[in-house]
Amino acid sequence: MIRAVYGLGFADLHALLETLDDDEHREAIEADLIALGLRLRHAGTDALAWHELYAVIRHLPRTSAFYRATHPDDHEWSLDALLLAEVADALRVANWQRGGGRRHEYPKPIPRPGVEPESTTYGKGAVSIDEMEAWLAGTM
Repeated sequence: MIRAVYGLGFADLHALLETLDDDEHREAIEADLIALGLRLRHAGTDALAWHELYAVIRHLPRTSAFYRATHPDDHEWSLDALLLAEVADALRVANWQRGGGRRHEYPKPIPRPGVEPESTTYGKGAVSIDEMEAWLAGTM
């Protein structure tokens, strides 16, 4: 029944209304709709049906205000930016190799969202020979 009236399911409509209930998200959605020539105040009318609003919000690009509001840490990292960071890292490593770089001078990669830097620290200090033998034997 709800799908027939509003063009989308109850769960989808509920999620949409919950999103609009958050002031920060509503403001971002309003900004995105204005950029598209739409208005949030027209939601639920012939000018902007609920299913149309849902479709617009669901398919907003990474550059949208809504995406920036919901993904504050990684909204700037598009596929192009990630690939460019990979190229820059590879170039720095290649230059380090050709320059006869020392191991402790190995270039650190450009930090990326959601990727923790690799740690090369094993333990917090010296271990006894007995502990090392046990660790190497796999009994520790």
